[in-house]
Amino acid sequence: MFVPSLTDEAGTVLTVSDWVSIDVKLASCDLSDLLLKPGIVVLQQLDSLAAYWDWPGELVLNALFIPNNAQGQCVIRSKYDGKILRFTYDEILLLIQQLNPDYVALPAYLLPLATQAYPDIILKCIDYDLEHANKPGQDALQGLMYASGDEVDYLITDNKYAMDFSVLDKACGCPACSDGYTRAYLNMLDAVNNAQPQSQPLVIESL
Repeated sequence: MFVPSLTDEAGTVLTVSDWVSIDVKLASCDLSDLLLKPGIVVLQQLDSLAAYWDWPGELVLNALFIPNNAQGQCVIRSKYDGKILRFTYDEILLLIQQLNPDYVALPAYLLPLATQAYPDIILKCIDYDLEHANKPGQDALQGLMYASGDEVDYLITDNKYAMDFSVLDKACGCPACSDGYTRAYLNMLDAVNNAQPQSQPLVIESL
């Protein structure tokens, strides 16, 4: 089952409305990403995780990526400025309890304390195979397109699609296919973006 992450680079390509429009009913959020942006101060003021995202379905709050140190703290290094953020175990578990997700994925080091002091969280804990759940999103970032019917999966980055003006998948009703985006167009976008320096992303303006 594909469970898109609303906070990783694959999931943020689409808006929440986009995911809802293609009938996605279960999504995940990475707590370590949320602690960086919008940050714990904002998160502590929320009524729920669903309210923050305006998400109508169910949400998995994934805390598996939060490492700990020898002092018994949860530690996150900011990917924005390199700053190190430290939280107590109780701060993290209290925050999870407040955000009230439908499901929670906890690292092993938090399970004993959660079992002892946060039984409501334990009731929501699941085994979460992140790699498998979000594999389609990660594949898409690499240009791998899934096909239906008699077609086979293919890499849209392959040069043979540079002059292929058929849609990605005629049987698909997603926004890209239903709006008529062709294989040649997406192949061109990938080629042009990869030719740009990483610090200067390409901006394509409407004519």
